[in-house]
Amino acid sequence: MPKKILLVTQYFYPENFRSNDIAFEMKRKGYMVDVLTGIPNYPEGHYTKHYGIFSKRVETINGVNIFRSFQTPRGKNATKLGLSLNYFSFALCATMWAIIYFIFKRKYFAIFVFQTSPITQAIPAIILGKIKNIPVYTYVLDLWPNAISSHTNNKYIFNILNVITNSVYNNSRKILISSKGYEELIIKNWKQNNKIVYFPNWCDDMLIMHKTVIPELPKGFIIMMAGNIGEAQNIEEIIATINELKDIPEIKWAFLGEGSRKKELEDYVKTHNLTQNVFLYGRFPFESMPSFYAKASVMWISLKTDKVQLRAVIPLRLQSYMSAEKPIIGVGEGSIVQLVKDADCGFVASNAKELSSYLRTELLHNSNRLHKMGLNGRNYFEKNFEKNICINNLCEIINDK
Repeated sequence: MPKKILLVTQYFYPENFRSNDIAFEMKRKGYMVDVLTGIPNYPEGHYTKHYGIFSKRVETINGVNIFRSFQTPRGKNATKLGLSLNYFSFALCATMWAIIYFIFKRKYFAIFVFQTSPITQAIPAIILGKIKNIPVYTYVLDLWPNAISSHTNNKYIFNILNVITNSVYNNSRKILISSKGYEELIIKNWKQNNKIVYFPNWCDDMLIMHKTVIPELPKGFIIMMAGNIGEAQNIEEIIATINELKDIPEIKWAFLGEGSRKKELEDYVKTHNLTQNVFLYGRFPFESMPSFYAKASVMWISLKTDKVQLRAVIPLRLQSYMSAEKPIIGVGEGSIVQLVKDADCGFVASNAKELSSYLRTELLHNSNRLHKMGLNGRNYFEKNFEKNICINNLCEIINDK
């Protein structure tokens, strides 16, 4: 009999998360896979078309059985109240579903928690695992309660979330971490020395994806950033770098994506007459990224450094840049610096001045060095971040009881 796995995650198809890969790839490898998830509403903030309270609550896609617990939508602007209700409703309703249905109807070899934000989505998995004596594997992609430190400083909320996090880790057979930088923090804060397994995120292979039609990009040395343009992306250092390099007409900036600080960047570009150097294209589907990346000279990565969890995180966009065989530049500290160094695929500085100086003297007119960095990143991706390699590794982790 095939081994049966329960995947617990608040985000699943048609939402675009790596939880989809885990379910569908493990099914393809011979496992029986069930998914306990919520009614899809990310990122729009309302229920996705064709899904709702009375529609598609139970369905099978590509052989994977999907059970959708009730949750309130996040809301268009994802306010604190909207997110809190969304998080709480899923944790409560999914736990009820786990107790009422899964305890009596289903037997599992293992339970896997795809733990993005929030940590509370792990609660139904922990309860079911405890009652049925099923090992739980928690994949940490966001470190809680640290992840909400920029949104609230309420000590009462922090203490509650810390208790939940501690319970999740204590009741997990293994704690999988997407960044090596998480290990020190988890050991320090939750004393989980012998459970931690490094399990990096993965990315689709950008070089084999079909090219699509995209808008015409400017000519020149294109610095491109793809993904969310939000608080964590350190807009201050991006603007500082744009200013440091604005005397070089051939340098063009291309931003792909939306986010809470996109308008601020747009306003700055207009106010300072930088519209011939900086271009903000908005959000495009993931399928368009290979075509955009192919036009870039280098790809940009940046994260704020004032929060310990941000210094530890590895953004998924970094793997996609490496997959596309593109050199990487940016500003940050911690894990992203170490990864770029390990792969020798670019240069991440501590501030805009250092980065700009390096770009001027080492990279701007050094096509051989840029090409070599891109190749190095691609080689590192093929050895460490290719999807099949990562999913095979996950199967080994779950089977090694």
